[in-house]
Amino acid sequence: MKRILSISAAISLTIFFACEKKTEPVDLEKYGLEYYPVEIGKYWEYSVDSLLYGPVGHTGVDSTTSYLREEIVDTFRNDKNELVYRLDVFARSSDTLGWDLINSSFIRKDNSSLIKTENGLHFIKLTFPVTRYSNWNGNVLIHWKSAIVIKGEEIAAFDNWNYIYESLSDKLDIGPKHWDDVLTVNEADYTAFDNKRYSVAQYVKNVGPVYREQWFLDTQIYDERLTWREKAQKGMILRMKLIQHN
Repeated sequence: MKRILSISAAISLTIFFACEKKTEPVDLEKYGLEYYPVEIGKYWEYSVDSLLYGPVGHTGVDSTTSYLREEIVDTFRNDKNELVYRLDVFARSSDTLGWDLINSSFIRKDNSSLIKTENGLHFIKLTFPVTRYSNWNGNVLIHWKSAIVIKGEEIAAFDNWNYIYESLSDKLDIGPKHWDDVLTVNEADYTAFDNKRYSVAQYVKNVGPVYREQWFLDTQIYDERLTWREKAQKGMILRMKLIQHN
């Protein structure tokens, strides 16, 4: 009986000290939240180079350069009481012209993820903590058949995506600016005989997104000797580069 009591007492003491043990505070600096800083007044400006293909049956390719600005202008609480940041999106065709408001995007951010809503589509852009090779379904909130329209043609752009933290230490030159310790997120890299889907985004701590490249291409030309630039019949190749921010 004494042995049983001794064992019971030991268990009780173990539980007591386990309950008394203090939980270490979470170090949010290690989570990577600073890869996408959000606050009212924050803005980013990009140069956008695009190659636009299509429609199917035509060989014309349009090459364009334009400019995009995103600025956080307001916050509100959604129906789940989550804090949402509103970004007004502006565009212009030349850096000598004024900005035209074309749309609004929205960001929800907490200690587990950052969700950005663009054109009504909800992308889980980042997950926290940021660790190399972590992967997630960033398009889980989007129907895989969701389409974008390019030169009047619909492209089902969002199937076969798998987000992964490819690197936390890339280096990147954009014009005269050099960035170290760049976070690279490979969002999609899928090629079939009739389509190519590629999307990558890069972020810098305390700056935010600095570079994006996307290839959404479809073809009915089945010639392996041709590159995708040569055989694509509809879709686009897009590159966005940060040129100014605060």
